[in-house]
Amino acid sequence: MATSSSPDNSLGRGESASRDTTDMQTAVYIGKQTGTRPEVIKGNADYESVEDDIRHIPLFAGTRVALLHSGEAGEAAGCFTAAHNLLKEVKAVANLPNLNVAIRLLHSAASNWPSAKFGHSECLHHLATALLIRFILTADEDDVLHAISLRGAALGRVSQNALEQILEQMLRDVHTDATADTGESMATAALIIKEIFPIDCTSKLDTALVCYQEALSTLKGHLEQWIVSWEVSEALLIRFHLTGHHAYVDEAIAHLRDVQQRKFNRTIGLGAALVTAYNEDRPPEQEWSLEEAIETCKEAESLLSWGNGLRAMVLGCLGNLLEARFDQHGDPKDLGEAIQLYREALDICVAPYPDHDMFLFNLGGALDTRYEHKGDLDDINEAVQLHKKALELRPFPHPNRVECLDRLGIEMHRLYQRRGDPKYTDEAITLLREALDLCPSPHPLRSTSLSTLAIAIKARYSRRGNPDDIEEVVRLHRDALQLHNSPNSDRSSCLNNLAGAIHTRYQQQRAPKDINEAIQLYGEALQLCASESSDHDQRSIFLNNLAGAIHERYEQEKDRDDINEAINLHRKSLELRPSPHPLRSTSLHNLAEAIHTSFKRKGDSKDIYEAIQLHEDALALRTSPHPERSTSLCGLADAIETLSAYSRDPSGVEKVISLRKEAIAYATTPALTRFSEALNWARIADEHDHVSRLDAYHSCINLLPQLAAFDLDLKSRRQMLTKGNIISLASDSAECAMSLGRNDIAVEFLEASRSIFWAQALQLRTPLDDLEKVDSKLASDLREISRELEQGSFRDTSRNTEEVLQSHIIAIEAVGVHCRQLQERWTETVKTVQNLRGFEDFLRPKGIASFRKAAETGPVVVLLTNRSTSSALIVTSSDDVQCIQLPRINQSAVARYAEIIQELAKHSTVNLNSFIEKRMVENESDSSTWIHVKSRLTGRRENSKMVSFDEFLSKLLGILWNDVVQPVLHFLNIQKSAQPSRLWWCPTGPFVFLPIHAAGIYDQDSVDFASQYVISSYAPSLTALLNTSTHTTASFQMAAVIQPDAPGCSPLPGTTEELEKITQHVSSTWLTVLSRPTVQQALDQLPRSSVAHFACHGIQDGSEPLNSGLMLADGRLKVSEIMKMDDGDKASRKRGMSLAFLSACETAKGDRATPDEAMHLAASLMFAGFNSVVGTMWKMQDFDGPKVADGFYEHLFKECAPNSTPPVLPDLRKSAEALHLAVDKLRREPGMSLHRWVPFVHYGL
Repeated sequence: MATSSSPDNSLGRGESASRDTTDMQTAVYIGKQTGTRPEVIKGNADYESVEDDIRHIPLFAGTRVALLHSGEAGEAAGCFTAAHNLLKEVKAVANLPNLNVAIRLLHSAASNWPSAKFGHSECLHHLATALLIRFILTADEDDVLHAISLRGAALGRVSQNALEQILEQMLRDVHTDATADTGESMATAALIIKEIFPIDCTSKLDTALVCYQEALSTLKGHLEQWIVSWEVSEALLIRFHLTGHHAYVDEAIAHLRDVQQRKFNRTIGLGAALVTAYNEDRPPEQEWSLEEAIETCKEAESLLSWGNGLRAMVLGCLGNLLEARFDQHGDPKDLGEAIQLYREALDICVAPYPDHDMFLFNLGGALDTRYEHKGDLDDINEAVQLHKKALELRPFPHPNRVECLDRLGIEMHRLYQRRGDPKYTDEAITLLREALDLCPSPHPLRSTSLSTLAIAIKARYSRRGNPDDIEEVVRLHRDALQLHNSPNSDRSSCLNNLAGAIHTRYQQQRAPKDINEAIQLYGEALQLCASESSDHDQRSIFLNNLAGAIHERYEQEKDRDDINEAINLHRKSLELRPSPHPLRSTSLHNLAEAIHTSFKRKGDSKDIYEAIQLHEDALALRTSPHPERSTSLCGLADAIETLSAYSRDPSGVEKVISLRKEAIAYATTPALTRFSEALNWARIADEHDHVSRLDAYHSCINLLPQLAAFDLDLKSRRQMLTKGNIISLASDSAECAMSLGRNDIAVEFLEASRSIFWAQALQLRTPLDDLEKVDSKLASDLREISRELEQGSFRDTSRNTEEVLQSHIIAIEAVGVHCRQLQERWTETVKTVQNLRGFEDFLRPKGIASFRKAAETGPVVVLLTNRSTSSALIVTSSDDVQCIQLPRINQSAVARYAEIIQELAKHSTVNLNSFIEKRMVENESDSSTWIHVKSRLTGRRENSKMVSFDEFLSKLLGILWNDVVQPVLHFLNIQKSAQPSRLWWCPTGPFVFLPIHAAGIYDQDSVDFASQYVISSYAPSLTALLNTSTHTTASFQMAAVIQPDAPGCSPLPGTTEELEKITQHVSSTWLTVLSRPTVQQALDQLPRSSVAHFACHGIQDGSEPLNSGLMLADGRLKVSEIMKMDDGDKASRKRGMSLAFLSACETAKGDRATPDEAMHLAASLMFAGFNSVVGTMWKMQDFDGPKVADGFYEHLFKECAPNSTPPVLPDLRKSAEALHLAVDKLRREPGMSLHRWVPFVHYGL
């Protein structure tokens, strides 16, 4: 729509015309409706000044009175003379000198007060009032023209606050001497304006008005009647200024219209009255006539020649009016004509015309409106370009910059909805944040800025899923609602927006209070537009949204009244959206979803058939490239799938899969939605043994990198991997491949769907030596992009949006935008590399041939579990991948064992009955599994006693031996040996929390356990076993980081003894001791160390695994900080970080939310470059550290000769063997507890 523009006092009166053709009614209507600056539109020929006419008026008291005494007018003379004299007395007592002072002060304040600050528009408004009062006293038409211009600048932004309140607020904002002077000037002006007319003038004016009315009743039709009408209007306007009652100004306008009819070049007085009346709060029946305004404007336009600047203003005004009529009646002809008029006005007022920005803005707004109704991309693209040009012409502190930022931000949001490209959301949010910064409270546009920004951030949340975003959306909508306490359409929209935000948060967090609050807010919004005469579009939106929330509550609480009410509300919404309403497809889809849900409850077949028909109708309206087409495709697929299951007719499966595949391929569908649909495709294909099931899982896995894209910071990347059933994808996809006899593909699926976090990060550190030889420029570009992306991943995106300025948030988010651009460049660069001969497989997922190399020194056993059973995939260097079924243990049982072991790791003992009963109450569906687990752990005892950690471990390790490890060893034909061979365990899912390496029977009468057969190591993935580094004789170094007394932690006296044990076995030539080091000192030393030993406290952060770490002198050495270590330095690579020993608690304990992501310290050090890592699965005893370290380094360094030529270095490939022996020695100690030696584990080579 239209916009106001800055005052332009240089605008001329235009070309000459025979008479003035319009009045200010048009201008005021436009200002009232759209916020455009009103102008007095009139001709210039034979213009006689108003002062000349006014100077004639006093003659009626003298010589010209005689003329009135003649004939039938004689009776009026006495009345007129009395009234005239009374009005003269009122004017005489008016304090004109003081009024002039007030005007000068207000001029000064308007000039000095920043236009973006609160109160500037109000200052202009009250300056205009002072000028209009002076016009009554002096008849100086320049005052009226100036007042009109000032009111134009303030239109749409002036609040209904008293001047004193405004000034009081402005004075509170004073920060400098200059602005203080301005505020004082304003305060003085306020007092003067209030006292221009003494209060005792009221009775004189009342008497004068009675006399004027008597005179007019006698002079009807008389040639000089206009003179009396003029004076009556003056008296009425003064009366209005004294009382504020709009009836006086309305009556004055009526008299001035009569004057205009008789003296048609006397528009100026009518203009003054109309502008005076503008700000009155009127009932709807007293609003100006839209049709009358349009006709008046068209008449003016017809009398002005093309190229006239005044004609451009008229065209703009007419365009505004036609847009207003389009808003009321929806006739596209009005909108099309408005666009044509704006184009002509823009052609006339080319830059640097002062109002060029206004015409750019208005044309862009009209095109945007047409895009909303027709969906033509050309319209929205042109609107964006026009508004970008307008924004360039409105630099800060231009008063209209805010509305330009808002409109352009909304258009960018529309482009995102249409095209699905996140760059549009990024730009929209940046624009809208700036707009909000320019609208401090109580700026009248603040509510709009809050709401539009919230809508854009909500769109980003839908794509990215960052919980911080939805919290900010809720807060912004709450702030907007607080600005609308009165029950009107603005408040109802704010209620609806806030409800929508809380509704969305409920979908993420599932807090019942959220859905109930959303329903309450939707209901309040609906009540505010409950009447039949209300805006149907708005009412249909509220009905639809309330229905959706009630439907959502039904899914949670299963109250049948809810689903019935939801259907009823959706039907009402649909009735208000007849074809071709742009939101009809939305109502069709949502009604179909509710009826589909009702069918699931009642099983009435007519419901599912109606749901399918409604979905088909919606889909027909959402032809490509409709942004919601994929939503309809998914909804229709769900409904047909339900019908297929209900009717037991598998013929619908092909249609369902076809629909889901189309939804996945649809360009604007967010990655998370595409991933969910790919999972649905895989599920139904699996259930029906469909030929496409492997393709479905391929689609799921190929989408994973998009969910955890490089442009996300580390925290957001990890959070994204907790969404969308990713946790079960690895086992489900592998199980599918195994069922088809494709064990090799099962391994490939497992590798591609696990450790996504680390795999993504490692891609940025891929060696480019081979590429360097072929294309050094391409290698350099990719290395630099990767470096920047990696640095961007470590950025801190946390913020308190209630305390910082939007400009600060813009700066934070600008880094994210840059990272998204880098992500696009990285992807394109990698594609370029893949097009080179010999680089076709560059950074593509590895195949089974690569994974066989990981098993060159021993088999790798991949353990996976699903709903019904478990399996082991055996990868060797030569044979095909073999699969062993492990039928005695399933996913639920493994997960329950993991829960118990984590509970005992914290408390040492647990009442197993109470623990299991509590879990059964929390999740009744797991009851049978818990009963089975309890039975296996306690036998048939009904009332088990308190269970210690060792008692539980004894049972668990026996179960793992019988159900998992022994079958694997038997299949591999591995026998007990004094020199056992190497074997790697690669557990997936909940298996990662269980001590597979320690499985066995440890009863005194029967001892049989894993370490008698193999030396066990763990691998977070097969890929991790392929990334190796080496050290040279010249670079070999060892660092011992000792922290016996970290702040806030209990003392660890055993660490000092641990250092003593190390120094007994490691030469001082190689050893660097860091006693009580800072975090930075440890980070500096790590890249220079072939071996790094940490003796300190370790902490696993359950809420944020990236914050897990080792406690040092000045704080925590976190996983995220270890990841930052630059692995791009070739010298650092040559030194070869090979082995890390973490003699600390919980250094190999995973994250329950993402078990397949290996979010622990041991994995982070492997990512940083260490080939092997020793860690602990749970808390270790301080006094065990020196014992294990002693045995470990004794074996590892026993054949070393640091001073020989060349030096004989330790074979770090024997680190697993060294730990095996050291732990075996600890295990053999008399009275040794299981929980003390079991947690020590080896990762890597």
